[in-house]
Amino acid sequence: MKATNLPIQDRNPDERESLYQSLAMDMRKEDEAFSGQQERYSARTSSGDHRVPNNRVVWLRVLWPLLFHGVLTVTIAIFMLVYVNDRNFNISERKPTVQLHEGSLVPWEFYAPLQSDITTLLSISIAILRLVAAGWLGPLCWRCAFILMEKYGLRPQQLRRLISYNIVTIPRARATEGTRLTRWLIWVMLAITIPVQLSAPVLTGSITWLPAHHTPQRLSNLTIAIPTLNTGRFTTSRWFSRPENTNRLLRLAAGLTSLTWGRDTSTNTIRRYIPGLQLEVNSTITNTTLPYFSVKSIEWVNNPNATLSTEQLSADPAQPCRRLGIERKECEVRSPAGFLIPDPVVPYDPSSNLTDPKPLVISERRLMKKRIGSVNKGADGSPRCTYSNGTEVSIDNFRVDRPFFYGYTICYAYAWIDYVAGASACYDCLVSSHRIVQNNSVLHVKEDFATTTALRLAPVVTGLIEEQEIIDVIPTWHSLDEQVIGMLTRAYVVSWVALTDRLAWDNLYNTTYSVSAPASQASVNVSRVCIWLVLQSLVTLSGVLFIYVQSRTRTLIITDMTLAVFYLDTSAIYGRNDHGEEETLPPRRVRLEGDCLRLKIE
Repeated sequence: MKATNLPIQDRNPDERESLYQSLAMDMRKEDEAFSGQQERYSARTSSGDHRVPNNRVVWLRVLWPLLFHGVLTVTIAIFMLVYVNDRNFNISERKPTVQLHEGSLVPWEFYAPLQSDITTLLSISIAILRLVAAGWLGPLCWRCAFILMEKYGLRPQQLRRLISYNIVTIPRARATEGTRLTRWLIWVMLAITIPVQLSAPVLTGSITWLPAHHTPQRLSNLTIAIPTLNTGRFTTSRWFSRPENTNRLLRLAAGLTSLTWGRDTSTNTIRRYIPGLQLEVNSTITNTTLPYFSVKSIEWVNNPNATLSTEQLSADPAQPCRRLGIERKECEVRSPAGFLIPDPVVPYDPSSNLTDPKPLVISERRLMKKRIGSVNKGADGSPRCTYSNGTEVSIDNFRVDRPFFYGYTICYAYAWIDYVAGASACYDCLVSSHRIVQNNSVLHVKEDFATTTALRLAPVVTGLIEEQEIIDVIPTWHSLDEQVIGMLTRAYVVSWVALTDRLAWDNLYNTTYSVSAPASQASVNVSRVCIWLVLQSLVTLSGVLFIYVQSRTRTLIITDMTLAVFYLDTSAIYGRNDHGEEETLPPRRVRLEGDCLRLKIE
């Protein structure tokens, strides 16, 4: 064996001295190298680089989920408020088929997303947003845990709550000022992220789906034939030659009221019932004629006994029937609920009055007699006016405070009505319901051949309409003025329509039309979207607070938190539970074998 391989105690003194000197020199070199590393580390830390690294790539890798979350949040909000709100979407087909007037089906002009497509896309967007938020909030808990453990330490149960539930203990007064501020900021940072995880229903519930229709499109050159009185000679006078025919026309007009308006109390549109019309709601007819009736003013008579003549106060309810050539015994209405008092009866002459009328616009001021209730005797023998249910009509329960006049059995109110009657051309007339068209813009009155005759029919039709109250098919009016305007308008309109449909059945006007497809309109609650935006902005606020807290600690920022826990030396707490008590656990180690991490139980 060579001498150099002998144990040190077996060597001679000179060899031992030389070996000791060589070892001392090697140790001095190692000490100098270690001292140089310490100086370089101290220089880096003293410059402040440990607080906010200048490496933008590192910060970008840390903050990219936060930035992506902000961009995605703004994109979803813009999508909801700009694209979805007040837009129509299809219901069952992305390109539906629509029915034309004659019954054929044609495809719609363009594609549109379904209502279910929008809700699905919104759900997917929210799910992606939650994944992105989790990519920031999950590592945030570990980063906060490292900062807290560096500052003053965490108990095992505190660490468990922090990682599992984003909950950290509120700072205590005995902590130093700087430590307490950092802990407060971390507590706020984690607390404000809790509502974000529960904010999805705020956005998904912001959409209300309303029934709607697409803008009408002209998909065919086919036309619709509509009866029109554009000549001075009606095709037949048999409707007025005998009372039974006239009464039939009156009942037809009264029946059109419920078909056209139902219980609707609207008074700002004119409607017309067109038999045989087979168009979808919201379709439009290029050009048609509508009746025109507008009440300009209502002036109630404050003192009927003093200001009206005996003839006006005692106007015969059967007088409107006699103007149509119908005697009292054949009149459909014995006591009209309300009517415009006509001029003295003009002898009925079919040959000059109804078969050859002139086109007119009638604008006049006429007295209206309105039935209020029945006359009964009070306890003191004085007359009192009561409704049909026995309730007394008085200032307290009368729908509008209007003076009334006592007749023999009925009490009336009187008013001067200024009105204009005629017809009007309606362009792009809207189909508002089944076989009903109405004006979609302001109407302008024009002369019409049916004006005079419709006004003759209207008082009797008014009585027939109000008799329908027994079967509860007339509207519930909000005021007496509204009732007067609504009833007078409806009586004239349906009288005009009945005349036109029956007397001009062979005089048709052809017009084109545009059809509409049913849709579902999204109405977005803007306030709920704003609340959702505020909740999502809490994630951004947590990022701002984290940057500030990170700048106040010596803990270097950890870029990738996925494997960070594997690089910690946790042997000091291995085998202990949350209370620091020892537990018997099998030794487990994570080892790197090749390029894989493997768990070994030793």
